[in-house]
Amino acid sequence: MRMRDLNEEDKALFREWMLADKDHDGLNPDDWFSKKLLVFEDDDGVGAFVRINPVARIDLQMDTKKPLRNARIVNSCFPMLEGFLAAAGCIKIEFDSKVKSLVNFFTSKRFGFRHEPNLYEKVLPKVRK
Repeated sequence: MRMRDLNEEDKALFREWMLADKDHDGLNPDDWFSKKLLVFEDDDGVGAFVRINPVARIDLQMDTKKPLRNARIVNSCFPMLEGFLAAAGCIKIEFDSKVKSLVNFFTSKRFGFRHEPNLYEKVLPKVRK
């Protein structure tokens, strides 16, 4: 198995596969080319395309004794954070929490987070430099 970057010759095959894939119905194959796209191939040729999306996973720590202040701070800082992350190339923000009030706050219309039941994750091991 080999991994390499997408090249111009790969794009026609990618488009063909995506347009034939009912699970990707309605998606525009050309939209995938704006992000990093890797090609995996074996001796029989191309076997898979993998798009790498820059996603920000945020963790939040605040003073739990001051919930009203926390709400004001998040209301004020979140638009700045969204702008910062978008400018850095992120396409999505994710978070997880067991705190129902925090989940309700972030999934309100104000912030627009939504629960994604088909989202799966794997935490990668840290790479020592």
